[in-house]
This record gives sequence, C-alpha cells and structure tokens, in this order.
Amino acid sequence: MKTRIVLALVLIAVVPALAMAQGPDNLLVNPSFEGPAFPQNNISELQIVEHWTGFYKEGQCRSDDWMASGSAAYLIKRPEYKPLPLSVDAGRVRSGSQSQCWFSASGVLVAGIYQRVFVGRGNTVRASIYLQSWASEGGDPAVNERSDMAGFVGIDPKGGVNPWAIRIVRSDWSGIPAKGYDDSPAWAYLETLPVVAQNDYVTFFVYADGRWASLHNDVYADDAVLWIANDNPGPTATPSPTATPGPTATPGPQPTCEAGIDYGRIEQIVEDVIGRLVFGVVGGR
Repeated sequence: MKTRIVLALVLIAVVPALAMAQGPDNLLVNPSFEGPAFPQNNISELQIVEHWTGFYKEGQCRSDDWMASGSAAYLIKRPEYKPLPLSVDAGRVRSGSQSQCWFSASGVLVAGIYQRVFVGRGNTVRASIYLQSWASEGGDPAVNERSDMAGFVGIDPKGGVNPWAIRIVRSDWSGIPAKGYDDSPAWAYLETLPVVAQNDYVTFFVYADGRWASLHNDVYADDAVLWIANDNPGPTATPSPTATPGPTATPGPQPTCEAGIDYGRIEQIVEDVIGRLVFGVVGGR
C-alpha cells in the first residue's frame, strides 16, 4: 500500500501589525481564522485562511486495535479545507465571523493546521484552541450519528514544520464533541503543558483524527491562543453548553486492507525515524 504524506513546508512570517491586533498576550496571527482563504499549493479544495498552513495524510488503509481483530480498515483520504462563515452555521463559529473547517467525505480524516511563530529562545509558552466536529451519514448539520473525532494541540519547541515529529509537546488526546440535536454548540478546549522554546521560533499544531469513514467527517477550529507563560497562566476556558448526544450508527461497508497488517502503525514508526534523522536537524536550524 503506497502512502503519501503531504507536508507544506511553508514558513509563516509573523506580521507585527496584525499580531498586535490580536491582543498583546496572543502571539498567533489571525487566531480566530478571519479573512479570505487561499488555495494551498494551488489545490482548489485546500482553502485555508491567511497565516495558517494545512497538513494531512492520504492514500493509506489503516486498522486500529480497537477494531475487531484488525480485520476492518478505513481509507485515509486527503481532506478539504474551507472557512465556515457565521451566516452558514452560527453554532460552529465560537467568535468572530467564521471558523476554519477541514473535512473528509466518506473517508478517514487525519489532518490539521499549523502556524510558525516568533517567541524568543528560552521563553516558556503554552497553546490552546477550541474544536468541534460533525460526523453523520445524513445531510442535516444539526444531527450527529456518531462522535468518534479526537485530536490535540501541540508545540514544536524548535519551530519545525514536521507535524509527526516526536519532539512535539502535545496536549492530552481529547474527544472533539459534536453539535447535538438541540442545536447547542459544543466545543472541546485543548491546552498544552508549558514548553520552553529551544529556538526563536516555535510551531503551533492542531491535529484531528476521525476514525469512521462517514459521509460527513468535519472539524471546526476557532479561538487559538499561543502565549508566553513565564509568569502568565494564560486564558481560562469558557464553558460551552453541553450538546445532547445522538444515537450511535452502525458503520456501513468500508474499504479493507489485508487483515492483520497495521499500516498506520508501520508508517508512524517510519515517520518517527524520519523526524529524528531529518526534521530534527532541518527544523532546529
């Protein structure tokens, strides 16, 4: 099984004037994902707002231990990215006029976004973000048939842009809640532990992993924060209304791989080795 891992090695410059507009405590540029989106790598389906870069896996068939005997497998597809305006669905925008969405139609989702930020070597930093999901076989955005999306936020202390690097300090792996039948928004608040910057730049990563190959397999991100935490505990999470859980649907027929071969685990071992030998040098320059 051929696996392609797509990384956009784009260095995002911090624009001081725009950064100041986000507030003195937040070092990210455009943390609420406002403004126009542009096609990454000239791919029309990858519409990502300014100052952010997408990353993803595609083309592999993955089986996990939690699936029965490893015999079921799901195809990881290249996601699509787009902003989600407040006018389309206010429940999926936490602040401002839009959120950043990425999704995989009828495929497993393993994807995210990142931003490289100047913080100054030796400073202690922390990161946080709010995430929401939608997983459904139907077209009603208020109905979630399952909620198996999970993710985390991470910081590369050397400012590298390899999202699979083992040195990335990650938050707890957290379930990403889905919007319930009563139309109440539900958000997961993810936050890292303190991280000491080993270079002048660090990289803020957001990951999402949708296990089921649903017709709709969507993630929404809003209100990202990266702050100097030397003497600053940072923002306090604002509770969101709890969504009413929907019924669990039985997965339909899915693509299958050879039973007993865990392509995801094999690939992760390879990626970790590459992260040590290659990106550990390049990202740390």
